[in-house]
Amino acid sequence: MLLIQRSVEDFVAVLASDSPAPGGGTIAALTGSFAAGLGAMVCRLTIGNDKYPEAQAILPEILQFLDVAREKFLHLADADTEAFNEVIAALKMPKGTEDEIAARKEAIFTANLNATEVPLTTAETAVSTAEALIQVVRYGNKNTLSDIGTAIECAHTAAQAAFMNIAINLPSLKNDAGAIEYASRRDTLTRLSALYREQALLELREKLKYGPV
Repeated sequence: MLLIQRSVEDFVAVLASDSPAPGGGTIAALTGSFAAGLGAMVCRLTIGNDKYPEAQAILPEILQFLDVAREKFLHLADADTEAFNEVIAALKMPKGTEDEIAARKEAIFTANLNATEVPLTTAETAVSTAEALIQVVRYGNKNTLSDIGTAIECAHTAAQAAFMNIAINLPSLKNDAGAIEYASRRDTLTRLSALYREQALLELREKLKYGPV
């Protein structure tokens, strides 16, 4: 059974067990799905509401994006666990002959590459979600401002958690060109994540009329 098909109680029990997976990467993706889900909820509570005429031309497209992002995050939640299991399987490969050693080395590298790519995709999706949520802050139903704020923080947390999972996997790739590219993409996403969160919360604070967070 896929992790995302389990009950919440069952999933948390598995998470709390002595199994190393699911772990932080899966939670990063799930947190991103909460961000996209909350944002979509606010869109649906705004679209069709005559009190928000400007939103009617903007939020439908945002809603479509957030629904796609939510599904993508859920896929990534299971993909992260699968990627970790692939690394473990590669490490357990036989190494009795030179051919086995070479095959094992190649499998470990490929598995680690995938284990880095998955959280990077999570981070990219989280940052794109955060950018979309800025429009939800601007045009969303004012009665859902706390929900939008929660979505913003979930998107930021998803990105930050993904960054940590990228960081722990990068050393295994050593100085491979892929590792250098991943590090560069991660650094760009780190800046964008902070920028979008700051912008969204600035506008949210003005609407909620409360002080700095």
